[in-house]
Amino acid sequence: MMEAMLAEAKRLKTIIAKEDYKNHAYIHYSYKSRGLYFGQIKRYLNYFPMDKMLVVNSEALFDEPENALRRVFDFVGIDAELKIDNLKPHNVAINKTTIDPAVHEYLKHYFYAHNQALYKLVGEDYGW
Repeated sequence: MMEAMLAEAKRLKTIIAKEDYKNHAYIHYSYKSRGLYFGQIKRYLNYFPMDKMLVVNSEALFDEPENALRRVFDFVGIDAELKIDNLKPHNVAINKTTIDPAVHEYLKHYFYAHNQALYKLVGEDYGW
């Protein structure tokens, strides 16, 4: 797993330079690149002001779907009393594996500055 993390930048260099984000290699081997949410959201700011965007942490959506949905309803102006009957997650992966602690530490360090910028941008700390 660590080998894949370390090889990503070299493997995707020309693809990212071309902004070929539909490329098979980018879709399947951009383990870290697609997790850089700050840059992704920042690009939307070229078209929409931040107060017109709502960023919802997927962990909150899975852990407390009613509260997350209430935030979405409030943001888009839907009656907060509207009830959704089935908030059970669908298509949940069953192939989860334990991550090597060294890989976890590597990723924690890799994403730290990016995540701090994200938290500042969206006004919420997700504790990653």
